[in-house]
Amino acid sequence: DVILDKSIDANIRFLGAIFFKHGVDRYWRKSAKNAINPAEKAKIRSRLLFFMDEEFNQLATQNAILVSKIARLDYPNEWPDLLQSLLSIIHSTLTPSSNAQTILIQKRALLTLHLVIKSLCSKTIGADRKILEQISPELLRNVASIYVEHANRFFAMISSNDIGDTTHLETSLSALKCIRRLIVYGFRDISQVEETKDFFALALEHLQKFHALRNALQENTSPTLVHVSTHIILIGKMYIDLLKSHTVAFIMTPRSIDVIHFYLQLLVTYGKSYEKGNSAKFNTIEKFLVQALLLLKGLIRKTSYNKDLR
Repeated sequence: DVILDKSIDANIRFLGAIFFKHGVDRYWRKSAKNAINPAEKAKIRSRLLFFMDEEFNQLATQNAILVSKIARLDYPNEWPDLLQSLLSIIHSTLTPSSNAQTILIQKRALLTLHLVIKSLCSKTIGADRKILEQISPELLRNVASIYVEHANRFFAMISSNDIGDTTHLETSLSALKCIRRLIVYGFRDISQVEETKDFFALALEHLQKFHALRNALQENTSPTLVHVSTHIILIGKMYIDLLKSHTVAFIMTPRSIDVIHFYLQLLVTYGKSYEKGNSAKFNTIEKFLVQALLLLKGLIRKTSYNKDLR
């Protein structure tokens, strides 16, 4: 009640969320001493998604963490409709005439969905992994559509020389965080699923666009530049994780060679620039170059020891 009551000072509500989180850690499990009874748990779960219009960022983050912690213990048995509820909230905000309120709700719902997916991906028991694999295709379709919509809107703004508004970039980034974990942990073989193959190829196209845009941006402190750089890094993480966890599927996925070629070309281009003494002028990110090296290293190591790729 304290956490949801907006008439109370935000700092007090934030402390309430911290104490509640500790209480969940200590008393939510059935085996815990003085565990919370099932009826009380059901009441708490029914109210946990009421904070999606929370304006205080720190409190919204704590609430999202709370949902993810409880989801790890209660999904799907005690909280079977959690993911559908989150998707319904997100879809309710996908209107042509979005205002500040709907944008805020969408942002909070995507943050919560990301933390819930992250929490579910951390479960390694066979039965839990099977559940994740069952729900991943639908989740990927829904979240990918959100990512594509906002990424395309951003690219359209760029073509009109409008780069000041980062709203679409922030939303596409939140969706991309969900997608990365779903593709890496939610599918046995990404080379056999249309949705994963399509996004694998789309991510490369967007990676190329984001990289070209970053090179064109001049203001290094621009919020747009920061968000573009984060997209580049996150897509790179997805490819590296896929190569590490699903080596054969990565190689067998259409356009995987194009991905490898893109990163190799980046290293070659940067190397030539460095030799000419122009490294300071080469507008790139160190993490991006490290990712290119990690991808190359992983490819050499994996193919050297994996007989299926010989």
